[in-house]
Parts: sequence; structure tokens; C-alpha cells
Amino acid sequence: MVVIVFLFFTNCKKDMNDPSSGSGSAQVFVMLTDVERDIDNNSDPAVIRSQANNLRSANRENIGHRTSFTLPFSDDITVFGTLEEAAGDVSQPNSNPTNLKRSSVGVAAIERNPLPAGTRYLIAVYNESGEFLAQNTYISGRESETAAFVLDGGSTYTFVGLSFNTQNSSPTIVYTNSANRTLNTGSVTATAQDLMVFKRSLTVQSGDNTLAVVLRHIFTEITTSLVVDPSIGGTITSINSADISPIRTSATYSLGTETITYAPLSPNSSRTVTFPAITPGGTERLTSTPTLLVAPSTPNGTLTLRNLTINGTSRSEFLVPNLNIEPGKKYNLNLNFGVPCTQNVNNTAFDVRNGNSADFIAQSADYGYVLDIYRLDNSFNMIVNGTPIASNEIQFQSGVSGFPRNIQFADGALWGVSGVPEIFNLQGNAASPIIRVTVSSTGQVSLEGRKESNGVSFPLVPVSGGNLTFNTVPWNTTGSNNIRITQATTGLTLSTGNARGKQIITCPN
Repeated sequence: MVVIVFLFFTNCKKDMNDPSSGSGSAQVFVMLTDVERDIDNNSDPAVIRSQANNLRSANRENIGHRTSFTLPFSDDITVFGTLEEAAGDVSQPNSNPTNLKRSSVGVAAIERNPLPAGTRYLIAVYNESGEFLAQNTYISGRESETAAFVLDGGSTYTFVGLSFNTQNSSPTIVYTNSANRTLNTGSVTATAQDLMVFKRSLTVQSGDNTLAVVLRHIFTEITTSLVVDPSIGGTITSINSADISPIRTSATYSLGTETITYAPLSPNSSRTVTFPAITPGGTERLTSTPTLLVAPSTPNGTLTLRNLTINGTSRSEFLVPNLNIEPGKKYNLNLNFGVPCTQNVNNTAFDVRNGNSADFIAQSADYGYVLDIYRLDNSFNMIVNGTPIASNEIQFQSGVSGFPRNIQFADGALWGVSGVPEIFNLQGNAASPIIRVTVSSTGQVSLEGRKESNGVSFPLVPVSGGNLTFNTVPWNTTGSNNIRITQATTGLTLSTGNARGKQIITCPN
């Protein structure tokens, strides 16, 4: 995290080159110029440390990261998604590292936006030994209403700025010893607030000084958009709720070390994503308000959309997994619901028993692969072009020695528990498979399952803390693909169903 500060000195009575001009009383006035956010941020999964003393080149290209993915929404609708950094106005502050009277050191290109008028923020001042000296609260656009800091010219001070990006309140600095307030013992804790920070050590001159403050966001912001592609027509008619996980309940920023310490991860922790009300008749586009995430870096962020209905097709839960999210960044998550015309290729029925395997070939399947399971007892794995779709045998039953249950419904339900039949007691068919495995054209793997024969399909996820993760597998969109279904032998084993490749074709008129 790069913090950018400019210190301008104005004193018409003294020669700027006069060595005695630094002594005497110094008044420091504060001016907040902008708010910035990283376009490219190097961050640690557990602790994020400011890079203020390791400034990067001002010639860095303004290119945000973009990730594309596809997910099946139904047999007829596919989600074409992107997660990309949102870049606003970009500027590069003037740099003259040999003359601190004019500006601070050079920095990389960053997103810059003005702070809304009326936003509250505080500035705290510490002497060269780190002892607390003074603190003022400011209102953006009305800084002149607050008296200047009166300090000693020629001395070095550390200025710390903090804001919750709101007009209602400003952060509170907490010291481990209230009787001995120092920079190294001070911290600020945020729960759901948009904490912004600034820190800089500078030597002031006698006379008037103006400290130009640039605050920086340290948490993530995501705006989610759902769009029905014009090529298919139709509307979004309902969505009951949505959230993004995982998050932390709080985070504490250390003034001295500039580290962020996050609260432990709580089960089912998530932040609500708020969409506007859908007008009668539905809408082709739905965009959320920005969602603030208090969380460290994660490659496994998940958006959950509940009771989403598009063109009459409803999903009780629709998961958008594996979102790579970093603190301090601003993202746009765009979900485009479209329907490419496809046909099945290499359609093959299978019946695997007693630990045997079945092999399939999918040629010219440029839109991925679908495996439907009609009966299962009680585990399986699937190997695509030499790579298993899962890190271990996918086990649906509990109590099997050496093969613990590691898969569940996204809502936490399990087979054989609370009225859900054991997996081996379910019977599916072509219209209602009990398990569906989908491999997208980019090799992403997703699973769905049913809690009863001919029931509603729900997303499946690994059991939290278990031994299962899903792999991204290599998929050849132009050549041949080799698929194998395997089962570990644990008593009676059985797997029957249908497998087929998906090939994009020209849509008929």
C-alpha cells in the first residue's frame, strides 16, 4: 500500500536557503486533496504491510487484472463472467526527491478521486520519539475551520490520517497504555467501515506549512452486475438475497507497523450484496451498490445468489466461486447470462461397478463436458486429460474407513442427515440426475446434486476443513479429450449415468 503525501512550505519572510529558516514556531495547516486506491497491490494473505518506504516506478502501466470464467446456470443458460479491477481517473504526482519543500517522492500510477465534501477525518501528530502530541478532526472542504498544529520548526514529526469515509464519525485511536500514548502502541479497529489511512514522517519549517493529505482505501470494494444478454432476450424477474464470502468481523490497523490484523474467520461469514428492487415485468440489467469487504487476500471468494429467476428459470442458490480478491482494490464483477447454441457430442452411457473404471473420448467439444450420474454408491472421481477433477475421492457417505465424507450441499445439508436420503438410495434419470458434473470450456469444475429423486438441484461444495478441493483441469476445445470415471473399492460400489461433450453450433434461424 503506497501512501502519497505532499508537504508545501510557504514563508515569504525567510530565504529558503537560509539554514536558520527551519527554527522557530511552525504552524501546519491541513488540506485533503484526494483519495486513492491501488491498481496493483502486493499483499500478504494474513497481514498487509504498507509499502510507503518502497515506492514504485511512476511509469507503471495502468492495466488492471481481469479474470474470465463460464458457469452453467441451467441446461439452456450459461454465465459468462468477468472479475476486473475498476480503474478511475489515474494520475502521477510530481516528483522531486531532492527537494522535500516542493513534494514528496515519486510514486506509481494510481486511481485518484476527490473525497466527498463533508467527510470526516482525523490527523494525529507524533514527535520523532513516537510520542503523541496532538490530534485534530477535520471536515473535508472545511479544513480552514480547524486551527493549525503549532510545532517546532526544524523538527521531524509523523502525521497519521484516518477516516471511515463518512460524514457521521471519524475513527478512534486506541492505545495499549492510555497513560503512555505512542505511535507504536496506537491502533484503529474497523468492522464494516471503509477505513482509509495515511502516514508520513516529515521535517517542518518555521512559519506556515500546508500538509496535503491523500488517504488510501485498505479494504476491498466490489460492484456486481447481472445482465441478460440481448442475444437471448428476456429479463431478471427475482432475486431474494445475495452475499459474498468469506469476510472477517473486524480488522485492526497498527499506526506504528502499518500492518492489518484480521479477526479469526467465523463459520458462514459473509457480507450482504444489495441490489435495487426489480420493477414489475423484470429488468435486463441489475447492478448492486458497492459491497465493502473486510478481508485479507483470498483466491476463494464466493458470490451466492439466492432464488434468482431469469427467463422463468430459477436457482435456489447459484454460486460464483474462486473469486481472486485482494485488499485495497476496487472490482467490477460482471455476470452475463447468455445461451450459445450447442449440441451433444460423443454421448455415452456408462455403468461402473466393483471398483472398475470407464473411459470416454470427447472430440471437438469446445464448450466443455457434462457427466450425469443416475445412481451412486457411494463415491467417485473423474480424471480429465490426466488431471483429477478433485484432490481426493469425492465421498458422499459418512463412516467409510479411510474415505471421510468431504462433499456437501452449499447450504450445509448432508446425505443421510435431517431427512435427506443416503446417496445410494436416490434414483435419477436423464431429466433429473442425482449428481451433475460440469467441466467448462476453460476447465473449471462445478457439481450439483439433489436431496431427493426428481427433486430440485442444488450446488455442491467441499466440506469446510475437509480433504477435498476441486481442480481446474486441462480442456482441449479443438482436439480430443480423454475422460475416466473411477471409484475406490469400499464394499459395494456402483455408478451409472450418461456422459457427453458440448459443442457450439450456429444457431438456427
